[in-house]
Amino acid sequence: MKVRAAEKDIKFDKRAAKYDDKFEGNLSQKAYRLVTESVALNSGDKILDMGCGTGTILYRLNSLCNIEGYGIDIAPKMIEQAKRKCPQMNIQYGDCSKTPFQSGMFDSLIACMAFHHFYDQEAFAKEAGRILKTGGKLYLADPCFPNLIRKLINTVVKWTNLIGRFSTEQEIILIFKPYGFEIKEKRKDSMFQILIFEKGNE
Repeated sequence: MKVRAAEKDIKFDKRAAKYDDKFEGNLSQKAYRLVTESVALNSGDKILDMGCGTGTILYRLNSLCNIEGYGIDIAPKMIEQAKRKCPQMNIQYGDCSKTPFQSGMFDSLIACMAFHHFYDQEAFAKEAGRILKTGGKLYLADPCFPNLIRKLINTVVKWTNLIGRFSTEQEIILIFKPYGFEIKEKRKDSMFQILIFEKGNE
């Protein structure tokens, strides 16, 4: 999907230095915890956080297990923070729907509080299918809103020409299905849900 010139993205760069300590960072802590508790870890796993922000999830996962961590994000200032937090990891600036990584490179992919920001969610799903190993896992965590609230937020986003959209659980599953992803597990708390996919053959 091509982004119209009038559309605009949420600018994280201006808030990057203090993101972790402000409202958005604090709100995201529950989602980070949900992901950290859900990811199956093995020493040496290649794990890519897509939309890695300030690198909090990679930092936490590495404190639990010696992983080979990678991150990618489209906000340069957020990348700077992530590199400071995870200096031993491969953190890159780039578009999550068109990454520089090799096909079948990763054991696990993570997209936490990021999927609703992607302007082309199908292109992201296709790219995730390309770079994830067969049998690998995708952990997708996003806010979980009641239908009425979700529709209201999406309407406001559309009216204000912001990039992004909050999708239902079933919509997300259908987006990923053509690229070899099968839903394996779902977890929810009061505000967030995580969908755990496994990559099979397309």
